Amino acid sequence: MLNSLSKSSLTELYEDKIKVARNRFDDNPALSIILAPDVNPKMLEAFLIYYNALGVYMTEPVEDWIYRAGNKCKNIVSSQKARGHSLRKLRPN
Repeated sequence: MLNSLSKSSLTELYEDKIKVARNRFDDNPALSIILAPDVNPKMLEAFLIYYNALGVYMTEPVEDWIYRAGNKCKNIVSSQKARGHSLRKLRPN
């Protein structure tokens, strides 16, 4: 299905699917405090330190995701074999 869609159609499909999450993000009261123009600089700094500390753990599974995406490219579509091989090489041994 995705192969037959144009880039603009894929963008529209993505935007439609992500809309609910973006609205939840925009309506979050905690974020409105952090994003306010008059936010206390010390509070913003503490938030950014905490947020970035948590972010380190979110990237741990990325290597495996990329490796598995490479396998799928390699195995599903013959025209994507080179891309699959390139993605798989990104994973350190």
